[in-house]
Amino acid sequence: MPLNYLFSKRNQKIRDEIPDIIYHDILPNKLRNQINYIIVDTIDKLF
Repeated sequence: MPLNYLFSKRNQKIRDEIPDIIYHDILPNKLRNQINYIIVDTIDKLF
């Protein structure tokens, strides 16, 4: 039995439960700005 075959996973499979998954379609502006700064800083350091 593999290590990632946990009790909770087996239990979900037995009860046919769908795991809670959160999907995000839109990134918040603050996060976009941070990602942009990281990319720009990285490119500046390379060139």
